[in-house]
Amino acid sequence: MYTWNTRVLYSQLAPSGRLSLTALLDLFQDVATLHAEDAGDGIDQRTASHTAWLLSRWRVRLGDLPRSAAHIQVTTQAYECRMALNRRCYALLDAEGRELAVGDSLWTLVNTDTGAPTNASQVVKPYLEPGKGPDMSTLPRRLQLPAQHTPGESFPVTDDLLDTNHHVNNVHSVGLALRYLPEDFSFSALAVDYSRPLLPGQMVTPLLAHTDRGFQVSLTVEGQLCVSMEFIR
Repeated sequence: MYTWNTRVLYSQLAPSGRLSLTALLDLFQDVATLHAEDAGDGIDQRTASHTAWLLSRWRVRLGDLPRSAAHIQVTTQAYECRMALNRRCYALLDAEGRELAVGDSLWTLVNTDTGAPTNASQVVKPYLEPGKGPDMSTLPRRLQLPAQHTPGESFPVTDDLLDTNHHVNNVHSVGLALRYLPEDFSFSALAVDYSRPLLPGQMVTPLLAHTDRGFQVSLTVEGQLCVSMEFIR
């Protein structure tokens, strides 16, 4: 298990005064990057080998998120690798080790020249700790676009949303979806499925739907589904 000790910064706060959802996801994404860098498998190594990790799925359960300046621990473990797929879990803990949030993710290693999946077993080997991930059985395994949905206002993909893979950053996708939640809507979990990258210059149309579990936002481009998100009560 890889652990990163840090503190909650003012810039990470939601209007509630607690750690925001996007800041939490940034912490999860950042701790995975730090883990890989410290294991000798960082961005430079991926670039040199013409490969990159693309996020396929996130499942996150939220608890009592911390307030400003709180001492926190962010942990991660790459616990399963099958061919191009790597499963990695996360947890956010307070200074006493109490769990504040937990996440599970599925990543795909792709060849950046061809876009095809490539075997990740040797890449992950230095930091793989085989085991089980957190129990996410209460969350949907796969998101389906509800039959009854409403299109929201379309928007362009701008350069400020991009990351080193030159597509919209995973966390930015969630931040974009948060704009479309109903007023005063609260949630305790998040499910995200990534199907296609959102690329510079594209026009994105969100599809909005109430579900039995909460509220779903799907980001589409020219009718093709790119990212599906369900905010679960």
